[in-house]
Amino acid sequence: SVAARREEAVSEEKANLHEITGETAISGVKADGRRRAALGLVQMIYRLAKACLLHSDSNQAVLSLVPSAIESVVQFCELSGSEAATLVFAGNTLFLNGQMLRASRETYEVALELGSFFEACDVSELVLDKAVRRAELAAFARLLADAQRDRSIAARLLQSNLRGVRVRKLTNPFPGGSIEGDGTRIGRISRTYAAAILVMRSFYAALRSSEAALPQRVKRVAQKLVAAAEEDARLLLSVAAGKVADPDEAGLSVSTAIVALGIARQLTTDRRMLGSLVTAALLYDVSRLRLTGALAGSAEGEEPAGRSLLERSLSDDEKERLPASAAVMLTALGKLHAPSITRTVIAYEALGLRPGGRQGPLYGGRRSPTVLARILAAARQFTELRASPFPALDGGPGGASSLDAVLQRMVAGAESATDRAIGKLLIGALGIIPTGTFVQLSTGELGVVLSTPPSPAHFAQPPVRILFDEQGHLLGAPFDVDLAQRAPGAEPCFIVRPVEVEPH
Repeated sequence: SVAARREEAVSEEKANLHEITGETAISGVKADGRRRAALGLVQMIYRLAKACLLHSDSNQAVLSLVPSAIESVVQFCELSGSEAATLVFAGNTLFLNGQMLRASRETYEVALELGSFFEACDVSELVLDKAVRRAELAAFARLLADAQRDRSIAARLLQSNLRGVRVRKLTNPFPGGSIEGDGTRIGRISRTYAAAILVMRSFYAALRSSEAALPQRVKRVAQKLVAAAEEDARLLLSVAAGKVADPDEAGLSVSTAIVALGIARQLTTDRRMLGSLVTAALLYDVSRLRLTGALAGSAEGEEPAGRSLLERSLSDDEKERLPASAAVMLTALGKLHAPSITRTVIAYEALGLRPGGRQGPLYGGRRSPTVLARILAAARQFTELRASPFPALDGGPGGASSLDAVLQRMVAGAESATDRAIGKLLIGALGIIPTGTFVQLSTGELGVVLSTPPSPAHFAQPPVRILFDEQGHLLGAPFDVDLAQRAPGAEPCFIVRPVEVEPH
């Protein structure tokens, strides 16, 4: 009958629905298991690399983590139905076997820090076979950890022939080629600079609207800037040394960090010291936010995110309290451990050295400020003088200063031989040939530098007034040559060396 057939159809539909629902539930459980296995794998690799950074291979902490890491690899491969686990680091994204990692903020910060370890080795892909053995995985973790201290070991990691472990650099790490990357050096450094600005803007905005916390991405910005300087310090500095058209705390802090990095790299290549200096520069303005009431909950009836760092100048009393405010804020952000204490001291002393700041010597004259603090103070002064307008120039003429005027002001205001030496290191880092320097050109002619080019890309190609020909004869009619401008087909003309002029 019709009723019987209808009942039979309904029963069949219910059975199909039950089967589909069951399969969906099972599929969901499997997907959740794969996701948990992926998270566990990332965390175990990170913990193993971190342990190798802190301990020797014979330490119990390292020995106990290797079997757990092997188990994580096997579990992930079994749940994903593959013979290997492939991790691809692409910018701020991590892919495991072609699937983007989805995790909590805390876990993703761990993944990003792990990515920074591989980035320091110029590696973007890691493949771990399901059958990888303990010895090979332990050897890989040791190479990865040692490469964070010594860049030359990174090449050994790329050339390593460990059974079950493979690493390489991908030209385009995004699956399916969805994003085309600019592989040129200037493209990489420009992206690093732009990303640093965005991260710091996000950090300062969050600081105004939530509790004080130092996210891992800020530390990663410092690591990326140090790595970019190792690739091409002069190019990175030329990006940051230009005039700041619309200054905010993010742009000024990143530019300050890069300038300080350019100065300090002429004295040391120690990554830890450079990282502490860069982080202190990035966090330089947190003390001002605290004193101006721009932090979350610091003022009633006003939204913190709506206020700007540049809205008002500090009073004399507030300027006096800037170093102490920095110590409070950086301690709250970084807690009490060695890296946090180091950057806190650097920022405290640099703010104490700020022109128009603290009255009297730091520490009552009982000890001198560190060289890194002096470098940060000089870098910040340079960046502020290049900006227009900024509170450091309160009461001064509007408009950004020319580079020559900035350098002359800094050199004239140097109070010690150390400050004058840092000023010379700044000039050397920028690649500037100071105005008035007598130079020899590649043509053999002699002349004097007239001014510093406005574009950082042309700092080494200033306009020169030719006074002597290639034979050393004084010209009756000196003429000017702009080394940055070359006629089509003409031979390139450049400065060979500065020439000492004997006084008469």
